[in-house]
Amino acid sequence: MSIKPSELLPSVHAYLSTRYPKAAKALQKEALLAAPARDAVVPLEAAAAAWSRRQARRGLDGAADLPRAVHSFLADCKLERAAKALRKEGRLRGAASPAAPLLEMARLH
Repeated sequence: MSIKPSELLPSVHAYLSTRYPKAAKALQKEALLAAPARDAVVPLEAAAAAWSRRQARRGLDGAADLPRAVHSFLADCKLERAAKALRKEGRLRGAASPAAPLLEMARLH
């Protein structure tokens, strides 16, 4: 199953609205989302858990840092205001490890 970044935005917004309301508001404005997302296409917490299990089975370090993955996704989509709001609200500092690719997580879920 292939997921486009634009198809994942409602899921990202739903995730942000539960944990990072300022970042969710910034994403809604910047991405011109019509209304707050009620149901996510992909539940990101479940997708991150599935990603972590898959990586562990492969013998790789599979701990998925979901806030960092969402931040990386927003930055890659050129949604700078939402990414900056998440970085501030989530207190994301530096890059301890590369973020797991959010689209890959969603595709595997």
